[in-house]
Amino acid sequence: NKKLWVLLSAGLIATIMFVTASLTPVNYEGKITFMLDEEGQGTSGGVFSLLGQFGLGGSQAGSNLYRILELSRSMIITQLALFEKVEIDGNTDFLANHIILEYDYHENWEKSTSGLQGFLFTHDSVSTFNKVENTALKQLHKLIAGADGKGGVLSSNINENRGIMSILTETTSSEISFHLAEIVYEKLTDYYKDKSVEKQQKTYLLFKSKSDTIQQALNLAQSRLSRFQDFNRNLTLRQYELERKKLELEVQKLIVAFGETYKSLELADFALKSRTPFIQLIDSPLY
Repeated sequence: NKKLWVLLSAGLIATIMFVTASLTPVNYEGKITFMLDEEGQGTSGGVFSLLGQFGLGGSQAGSNLYRILELSRSMIITQLALFEKVEIDGNTDFLANHIILEYDYHENWEKSTSGLQGFLFTHDSVSTFNKVENTALKQLHKLIAGADGKGGVLSSNINENRGIMSILTETTSSEISFHLAEIVYEKLTDYYKDKSVEKQQKTYLLFKSKSDTIQQALNLAQSRLSRFQDFNRNLTLRQYELERKKLELEVQKLIVAFGETYKSLELADFALKSRTPFIQLIDSPLY
């Protein structure tokens, strides 16, 4: 005798659930997993002991997995990703502008007093941004990385037992989720590799410049000695003999200097290559 009420109640609940589901935006996931191989870094003895004599070695305590994940949500990485141009629905533009349009920022900025009405980025020179551009950039960064205890559309995680890291993006656009995950991974790994070997890179370039300079001086000194010997082949005056010995001594000194510098250059090159982290992509995002 309560069938009618049961049916009405069930219908009302179903209607509420249907309306709620219809009004809730659909989120699309973009997930990328990768691992960091730092095997061999921080090894002591052998070549690494020799490198230490030149200030090129040094151990790297612990792993940098958490540093990488923290970097993925930093402003430097998000801004690099936001100003990468991608094509969505036939329109090639900064990823930042695609996000502005997807999340209806223009509607929220209609009554803005900071000049954001209808705003879109026109260039990617962040160092020259004005106040309006910086304000828009900060809002997009908060959307991606989160703020005030709230998570953003980008999150990262790590499986400590396996050393596998993941970057997950959840947005209302499958294309934005896909591109954001891929670009953040690309910018993150490039930035991390560059910063990991920054010291070794500077040392290598220093020895390379020194080696090139000494080699040029050696070539010049050898040419001067050859010309002197050709022009004074049949002369036996002591003043010419003294000049020849001075030129030969200069050549010998440069040969020794070049040998030592070249050895340091090879060690610096080895240090640079051995300290460059290897990041292995495991799974890429799919539409």
